[in-house]
Amino acid sequence: MDRHSTDKLKGSILPHQLRGTGYRAFLSAIALFGCVIAFYGAARAEGGCLQDCEFRGKTTVDDLITKQPLTDVRAFGAKGDGVVDDTASIQAALNFAEGLHGVVFFPRGTFKITSPLRIAPNVHLDGLGVGFGSVILPFNSAGISIRGIDLKKYNGFGFRNRIKGVTIVMKNAPEYPAIVINNAYTLKLEDLFVFDAGKGGGITIEGANHVTLTDVSVYGLDNGVGAGISIVDSDVKLYNMDIEGFRDGLLVEGDHGVHVLGGYIERNEGYAVKFQHASFNTVIGARIATGSKRGTAIGFLGDSQHNTVMGSSLNGLGGEATLLQDETSKNNLVINSDIRGKVKQGDQGLAVWSDFGGPPRP
Repeated sequence: MDRHSTDKLKGSILPHQLRGTGYRAFLSAIALFGCVIAFYGAARAEGGCLQDCEFRGKTTVDDLITKQPLTDVRAFGAKGDGVVDDTASIQAALNFAEGLHGVVFFPRGTFKITSPLRIAPNVHLDGLGVGFGSVILPFNSAGISIRGIDLKKYNGFGFRNRIKGVTIVMKNAPEYPAIVINNAYTLKLEDLFVFDAGKGGGITIEGANHVTLTDVSVYGLDNGVGAGISIVDSDVKLYNMDIEGFRDGLLVEGDHGVHVLGGYIERNEGYAVKFQHASFNTVIGARIATGSKRGTAIGFLGDSQHNTVMGSSLNGLGGEATLLQDETSKNNLVINSDIRGKVKQGDQGLAVWSDFGGPPRP
């Protein structure tokens, strides 16, 4: 190369001198463009769809990713139209997931069932979230069941389940609870909505431990029957609950430790919270009110002892009692809470330490 040519190259960038992120980005863009062209050509050649696509094939198990991470109930024949009985299809999906320790998914729809959905250990149930997206609609049946009696091959215990993001509408099964838990441990109920529950109540938990309920709403029929959540001899934590429209909102029996943090328990005709032969339970930072002047916000009954209510709003709506402790109960404490209404107590006395007490507000 002569000197004249060399001078012409001064200040220029030769290919071997291209380095750094700019050059690499340029090459990546070329490669991506080539991939797009190749994909487009392949799709056209195979009769594929690039826009305004519509599925015209037949849904199979593999199509709906039943292997991992989700088992879709539609893959087993569930229609979700609110008319066809989907019980067998959904139970088949649950049984399939049992072998995978998997997640059974409910898409948008209303899934009619005529017997409880029985969930084995290590199986999770997920929907789209509350708001009537993924709806389970029982007819003359409970909705979901986790009971040791149904799990003999697991030594009679249910364990490690999560139920999340579904709505259970109980208008066609007023005599039954939406969810039944018995002889089980390490369970989570999250982002659930139980609607139109009747005499059978919303959620019943008995003989269970390490159970957590978070952002669960339970609504009754507003006719003064049933219990929103009934907990017997169980260790349960409840976070940000909403329980309305029953005879009793939250019914607690036993001394295993039920702990409520935040939430609303209102519009219940009898007791918003009823401790019956219950000890060592706590309510913190909750809004609790009766549903009528006949009701009571919190009752300590039947030899209930050592229960604590703290930092909560308690309103009896001008009725007979906001707080009631019967003759057999003792050593219960209400501290630093806004008490609106009367306090009735037996001979043992109810310890009320609060600077916020006063007459009912209009």
